[in-house]
Amino acid sequence: MVALKNITQDRAGPITVDIVLLDNEVELEIQTRSHLLKDDDAGKESLALSCLTPATREDPDVLPEERWNEAWQSHLDHIKKSYSGADGLPDHELRNFLIYMQGDPSKAGERIDRCLSWRRTHLPIDRSTIQLALNQRLFFFQGKDRACRPVGYFRLQGHDRKKRNLEQYVRAVVYVSEALVKRMGGSDYRVTLVIDRRGANLFNQDLELYKAFFKTFGELYPMKLFRVILYPATTMTRVLWSMLRPFVHSHVQRRLALVSDLADFAPYIDKDQLLLSLGGALPDMDEDDALAVEEVKES
Repeated sequence: MVALKNITQDRAGPITVDIVLLDNEVELEIQTRSHLLKDDDAGKESLALSCLTPATREDPDVLPEERWNEAWQSHLDHIKKSYSGADGLPDHELRNFLIYMQGDPSKAGERIDRCLSWRRTHLPIDRSTIQLALNQRLFFFQGKDRACRPVGYFRLQGHDRKKRNLEQYVRAVVYVSEALVKRMGGSDYRVTLVIDRRGANLFNQDLELYKAFFKTFGELYPMKLFRVILYPATTMTRVLWSMLRPFVHSHVQRRLALVSDLADFAPYIDKDQLLLSLGGALPDMDEDDALAVEEVKES
């Protein structure tokens, strides 16, 4: 996936596409017929898009073990026939389970069974039962990374582990994640996660909640978590990661980014896609969530 900067075409020439691929700028020339684009007044056609995924270029950020192995297709067919409910899932979701379990159909099938069982039991989630966790803004999505992946934020500012209900917080994570699934329209997507440790201290540290978060994501949304960014990367943050590492899938471990300064976000997230509190341009709370919080306060 690459981020698009500009597309232009001289009337008789090829389209030139300027895109940003991670930290490198590249140009692609695409031949097209001039009559496909019209602009009689300006003498130049321009096309504005937000993202571009060239079919001829593989995402260099994707690890070899994350790519679909065509030899696993028979495993996919086996899972559909052998596990109740699996045939109702989109193929890309079944593939994600197989890739997550390194092509083992039995382990992937067991994961699918557990996932579907949990969903049947707990979904849909009544927002009123998790409102306190949502109001804390423990986990939310805002903005996109440089490859147009949704950016999630997980933070424990103002958190008190002695007062939290772990099961309620896990359901809040799922509630927010399901809202993103709906927003993405059933497409196969990946997310970048920022673990925001500003304001972290001995009182709001909650290792069990961190573990539950990664466990939930792995079991219900395999392969969705693409990258983890830890900010700020202090000594305590590194200690925390050493304890969390065993609970995080290997493909995410290999993409861990320890960010010490706001400028260090640049290779991953453009400034205008960061939160205002991180020096960016996006509010920490979107309008829908702000309205919901106000409604609870008034009730």
